[in-house]
Amino acid sequence: MPRPWLRAFFNSLLVTSASTLLMLVTAVMVGYALSKVKFNSLLSGSLE
Repeated sequence: MPRPWLRAFFNSLLVTSASTLLMLVTAVMVGYALSKVKFNSLLSGSLE
């Protein structure tokens, strides 16, 4: 007896995992880049 919901569940799990991993990698790279930038504006008075 086929179980199409099982295949759909694993497809959803795969897409969710890949999306989360890509967002995590992107967030880490952006966070590192922003930590190295020296801000010279008035808006960043508390970021030094």
